[in-house]
Amino acid sequence: MSDEGEFAIIRENARRKPDAEKIMFYELKKKKTFVGLLLALLLFGGAGHIYAGKIARGIAFVVPIMAALFAVFRLDGVSQIRTGNLESYLIFIPLSLMLILYIYAMWDVTKVIEEYNQKLHIAVFGEYGV
Repeated sequence: MSDEGEFAIIRENARRKPDAEKIMFYELKKKKTFVGLLLALLLFGGAGHIYAGKIARGIAFVVPIMAALFAVFRLDGVSQIRTGNLESYLIFIPLSLMLILYIYAMWDVTKVIEEYNQKLHIAVFGEYGV
């Protein structure tokens, strides 16, 4: 189900509920930024996006991070750096790509969760809220 369909159902159900139930429903349904950041940090970068409901965006982060990780192991970076070959420093390209993607994924997951919570708030309480 798309986000718009989900929020339309929430909007229809929230119209019939008193304010106290709306507040409780909103607090139970909203996504926590801390959880999204923790998932992005401890698992792969896209795990926080998957938690926030953006599965395609989460997979779009996971695939390049996995590819960079595969390249690091494929280049056998640890043993090559010890030898000091010029080619051994190619390992820093996928490592830096992976680090940049992790940082961007953690920044982006906060935006995605805030956007989700804002849409949820509008669906439950209306434009101006309680």
